[in-house]
Amino acid sequence: MEDKNYECRRLISYAVFLRNVNGISTKEVSERAGMKSQYISRLESGTISPTLTSFINYVDGIGCEIEVVRKDGKNNYRRLVESLVSALDSKDKTAVELAISDMKTTLYLDKIRESQEEERQKDIDLILEAKEKGEAAVAIERQRRSEAAAKRLKSYGKGKKDSKKRK
Repeated sequence: MEDKNYECRRLISYAVFLRNVNGISTKEVSERAGMKSQYISRLESGTISPTLTSFINYVDGIGCEIEVVRKDGKNNYRRLVESLVSALDSKDKTAVELAISDMKTTLYLDKIRESQEEERQKDIDLILEAKEKGEAAVAIERQRRSEAAAKRLKSYGKGKKDSKKRK
């Protein structure tokens, strides 16, 4: 399970990034969102965790909206394409760059997610294989560890003898 505090900080950081890209000051956000500017500063710095209502007001104040999407990403691509088309229609260079950046980031995160799923599946397969092998696998691992420990002990002993010879 993902760390929810990290996800909240990441979301707030992204909202602050959007505020800066849109050239909106904290004073403007506070006026638009109906919040005190000190609260906006504390929210952006991570000093406080906002309620959902406060965060929605903040996002509205920076001229954005919140969208809930599926974790598997099936709806994300349609949203990304719509965002790019809208930006192209508006002929706003910053909006186009942001939409393209958003698309690249989503594709990159999807690749990471796929890679993590593959690694997780490999781990599960190894665990199941070890369970099937049962005690034999445990005995082999114990033997391997004891041989490695004996080898380390032997090399440690040689080091002591060599230092005595030098004296």
